Amino acid sequence: MCAFATASVLIRKSIDKVLVMEGGVLQEFDEPIKLLNNTHSEFFKLVSHTGTSAAEKLKNTAAAASHERVDRKKNESKRV
Repeated sequence: MCAFATASVLIRKSIDKVLVMEGGVLQEFDEPIKLLNNTHSEFFKLVSHTGTSAAEKLKNTAAAASHERVDRKKNESKRV
């Protein structure tokens, strides 16, 4: 559960992209919400192992963080 809590906080506060490697080989690199929306994603599969409730909370956190990033970029572009 500690890894899940850490992932949730990091996705919310500072992670724009997730990198998944296996055996030293890049498997995936994308926004957390995009990987979580892809049921074939290794990140999705990893998160699914935390259980339905925890996985759904992480997906909601990733979605909220994605929306916040989009809003922040819109606001920054208005200032320029």
